[in-house]
Amino acid sequence: ATVPVTSRVLRAVVASIQNVESDGALASMETNDELGGVNAVLRGCCKAAGQFLKRLPTDTDHAQVQQLYMTTLVGLWDDRRPKVRKAAQNAAMELLRDSSSHPVFRKATNKYFHMALARARRTKEQELASSDATSLLVHVLPLLKKCILLLDFETLSKDVMELVT
Repeated sequence: ATVPVTSRVLRAVVASIQNVESDGALASMETNDELGGVNAVLRGCCKAAGQFLKRLPTDTDHAQVQQLYMTTLVGLWDDRRPKVRKAAQNAAMELLRDSSSHPVFRKATNKYFHMALARARRTKEQELASSDATSLLVHVLPLLKKCILLLDFETLSKDVMELVT
């Protein structure tokens, strides 16, 4: 019961902050005392999720692991707040570097990058200046550069080459 409960709590914190943010009420929750408020909570969630996922045995249910990984870490890779984005990316990199970590991390990360690059390629082909696709690339390409050798190098490098040509 530990994995579902922990996963649900971490995902709920991230989702509730994103919901409050989309409602425009987030500004009233920020602190002016350099403690960070909401940003600190999100960074803490990233660190907690990373440490929790790192310690999971490889036989843990793939669906539960993937859901937690995608919503708490991958979902924040392109967050508008640099410190939150960095915390999520650092936690994911730590999981990808660990050879004994759950196989879901590499598989989900490969799929994420493949889809992000395909979306950027479609945007480029349609000659649209989509701020979402551009923002995504600006925020996640540095991470791809760091971890491409840990992932499906052949497929992802082909995707990158198709995007730039």
